[in-house]
Amino acid sequence: LSGGLETVHYGPFTAFITDTGGCYGAWCAGNVYEEFEVTTLGATLLRTYLEVPANQDADFFLVYDSDDNGVSEQGVDAVVGSSGNASGTDEEILLENPTLGRYWAVIDGYDVDPDSGIDIDWWYEITAPGDLPTDPVDVFSDTVTIEQDTPGDPFTASFSTTVTAGERAGGLQATLTNIPAGANVDLYVTNITGTIVASSTNTSNISETVTLRPAEGKYRFEAGTQYIIWVLGEDVPTPPVNPVLRVWWDRLNVWLTASHPDASVNSIGAGEMVSITFHFDKPGWSPGDADLSARLIAGPSVLPGAFDELVTITRAEPPGPPEWNPANLTVSITADSARGLSPSSRWLVGGAPIPTALVAAGERVTYTVSVANLDPLDSPDLIVDAWPLPEDYVCTYFGYCESTGQVDGVDYGLITGTTGTTDYGGGIGWTGAISSGDSIEFSYWVEMPITMTVGQNHTSGVDVYYSDWTWFNWALAGGYYRALEYGIGGSYKTAPATVLAGDTFTYTVHLENFSAEDPHIYLSDPLPDEVDFVSITGDATYDAGTHTVSWDGMMPGGTNHAPVDFDIVVTAKDTLTYTTLIENEAVLTQTGVITPLTTLYASTMVGTGASLEIEKTVDAISGYVGDTLGYTIAFRNTGIEAASGVVMSDTVPSELDVIGDTVMATKPGVAYEDGLISWEGDLAVGEAVTVTFQATINETATPWLALINAARVKAVNHPTEMYDSALTEIFPYYYYYLPIVVRSYP
Repeated sequence: LSGGLETVHYGPFTAFITDTGGCYGAWCAGNVYEEFEVTTLGATLLRTYLEVPANQDADFFLVYDSDDNGVSEQGVDAVVGSSGNASGTDEEILLENPTLGRYWAVIDGYDVDPDSGIDIDWWYEITAPGDLPTDPVDVFSDTVTIEQDTPGDPFTASFSTTVTAGERAGGLQATLTNIPAGANVDLYVTNITGTIVASSTNTSNISETVTLRPAEGKYRFEAGTQYIIWVLGEDVPTPPVNPVLRVWWDRLNVWLTASHPDASVNSIGAGEMVSITFHFDKPGWSPGDADLSARLIAGPSVLPGAFDELVTITRAEPPGPPEWNPANLTVSITADSARGLSPSSRWLVGGAPIPTALVAAGERVTYTVSVANLDPLDSPDLIVDAWPLPEDYVCTYFGYCESTGQVDGVDYGLITGTTGTTDYGGGIGWTGAISSGDSIEFSYWVEMPITMTVGQNHTSGVDVYYSDWTWFNWALAGGYYRALEYGIGGSYKTAPATVLAGDTFTYTVHLENFSAEDPHIYLSDPLPDEVDFVSITGDATYDAGTHTVSWDGMMPGGTNHAPVDFDIVVTAKDTLTYTTLIENEAVLTQTGVITPLTTLYASTMVGTGASLEIEKTVDAISGYVGDTLGYTIAFRNTGIEAASGVVMSDTVPSELDVIGDTVMATKPGVAYEDGLISWEGDLAVGEAVTVTFQATINETATPWLALINAARVKAVNHPTEMYDSALTEIFPYYYYYLPIVVRSYP
């Protein structure tokens, strides 16, 4: 048994590092090696950390002195950890169960500015077992009478007392205080055989202290072990004197016992087993006090530490009987109307919009209350109350009334509800307990006043109380007279978004009214000059004289009402050029009102039918300096439209010398200048061009160099550049020298 884990911090330490020129590794020239040692027995974790300044890039390595000679040596000492994060990011290395010995924290200045060097901080932490938790238990605490004894002979001491270790004795301590001036009294501890095992022999009247720990490798004294405490009058000019002696055991809060026939905790024979019990006890240990922690370590001598388990015990209150948790009660209220739900709400609860229905003057909102018990226990008696009715909840409770657009209802009524739901006049309520997994529900309507105006809002709420009327939960919902200007809208889409000149495409118009007003709407869409009208669907009409599409009609407000949809089919004129943008704008107005409600936009791009492909090949995948390579570049237009302003380019590597008179093309337009081979011209639909040339590998080409370069092609109406590459690897020359053997025959 060993103490629980504790972490000890060392540092920070400052090192000066220089730039290593982008070298990454534990053995780069210029690396800094910071030496430290891990000597803590049972260490479970070594953490090393490098604090990297902003805009600096230093890397971190951990090296172990494998041969324990104090010199960091590549190929001998092991690199046991590394960290190579991005610039400005700290580096961290974690090494579990580190081997005891010497380490180097290696700092690599991969890319630091200035190159001459910077200061950088690093530190490390070692996590290892601490002391076992104990409580002091006094066995003696009183004054003792001391005479002049034989100096240096504890067995002539004026006072002695014998103490006996229990099974939880983790340490023995004694102090001698209040020694009078002029007297010298010493303190000794002997075992039962008379051997002195601890002593404190300060001069003069300085207090004495002794501490006795179990033998190496033991965590406690053997139960029944006895020690004798001796108080010796070394020099007492005026006897007697009466110092204060205190003796106590450090009683373990955690300990082990083991029992099995013919077995002990120290030795387990072949085929035997031992049962170990882990105990803990701490008088006065209260909830919230520090945990008890210890490591249980076991294993044979040939495999020490095979079992190593950290045990942590936390003091907690004993669990009481389970209680119903009100947080597991869900409370909701929804709103609905003939017009449907509103896309927006006037109020938020907890940052979320409350459920809201669209409603106009004189219309009704239906509210539905639901309360569900998701707790594993049945709820206590509850009161679920929707009040006041038909008044506005926000106005009544919070005072936000006409100034915030709130309006009271003029009537209400219960629609349906779980058994026990009652309309008590001015409110609707339910009382009772809700079983685990069950719920209750009731619905009611509230009628809006005929004087309700656009923009006003009605809010209804439900509150939940315990049976003593202690409030603990609520929910809100509302009815909103949403204005036409916020609810009218739609979309104008074109499909496809990119067309060719002469192509037919479709505009799709979608109109919706998510307000609580019922207007007559007029849409006008003057079609772009770049298109010709083909057809139209729905109730929309086309006026050829003005090249305009229009639609008008009633649009009742509400999400429950069907939207207006129609398609306009047109053709892009065949005279349009690449990148022409066809823009279409439709205006939506309320009949009889000049100011538009909204404008819908659609745009279509005229694309290209050209499609370019390119392929580059070389006649050798490897070669030597002086070899001549043959290159072929083939490019073509596979589209349905001519490619105009085509440019093909190939920048030849400097390790190649182009043979100028070999540069040829199957169609005029090829050129060669300063290492650049190019071709310019137009390509008809399906047309292809092949460019060929030869080049010699010159002396600047180094062995194993990969000669690779790309040929690229693009056009005015095909701006996306296409490319392909060819590769040749350079081989070195090898020379073999053979001996000449001359033999004479008789």
